[in-house]
Amino acid sequence: MTLATTAPTVRPVPLATARGTAPENAWFWTGSPEMKELDTAVRIAAQRNIPVLIVGETGSGKELVAGRLHKTRRDHLSCSAIETPFVPVNVSTIPENLAESILFGHERGAFTSARERQLGKFEIAKRGILFLDEIQNLDPNLQCKLLRVLQCREVDRLGSKQSVPVECQVVAATNLPLEMLVAQGRFRKDLYFRLNVFPLYLPPLRHRRSEFLQILRAFLSEKIPQHGLIPKTLSPAAIERLEAHDWPGNYRELEHALVYAHLKARDEIDETDLPPSLTGQTENYLKQGVWN
Repeated sequence: MTLATTAPTVRPVPLATARGTAPENAWFWTGSPEMKELDTAVRIAAQRNIPVLIVGETGSGKELVAGRLHKTRRDHLSCSAIETPFVPVNVSTIPENLAESILFGHERGAFTSARERQLGKFEIAKRGILFLDEIQNLDPNLQCKLLRVLQCREVDRLGSKQSVPVECQVVAATNLPLEMLVAQGRFRKDLYFRLNVFPLYLPPLRHRRSEFLQILRAFLSEKIPQHGLIPKTLSPAAIERLEAHDWPGNYRELEHALVYAHLKARDEIDETDLPPSLTGQTENYLKQGVWN
């Protein structure tokens, strides 16, 4: 796979290792100073059982960073995947009436439909990582209970009189600055300080323009085949259009744009094969209509 550009602005990294396979997530973990610093911070956090707060825009790779932290933690502890699982929980999707049971577990008979003991996510995570995504949407009542878990390192199952020690590392993620939500009274200040012990800030794609070609090359090599597609050549005009875009959806938007272009283009991908959001067609369409 090659990019059809006569004067690349950055020196591209190899798409394959000596064994002929691209490094995992090479499109994200480039050799830039910023990403090396982030990788170092991940390794430091993985060696201590402390709360980690990952802050980044939508699609900026928060779960990817959490996954790398998990792998590094497992290697550090020299434990099996069974002993150190990665347990992701999207806070926004938890039903309000079941949230406490899902997170902390319950005993048989704790409520009408509790026919048997159910372990909560904290216990299921064991010595691994409990990843609380979109933590900014956590219900205020649960914020108080989560604070206690972080303080005491133990959970109380619903209907139980005995506390259970917590061994997992809690990693929370947010696409909104919690400081702003605290100032607005939408997030507990004390919980914010408990979660913000070791913050990791992810740069959006638009702030990585100097390495965009490098990201694009690795992205085409790794992500496009995952969709059952063969990477195609990009014309200079297409590359220029991709570089100029601000990518509000970050890497997720980039992936969808490239998949769209690969499905539409017959051979080389030109700028006319890119999604309407990149070519201005969406904006023109919206201007032509009357929207209430």
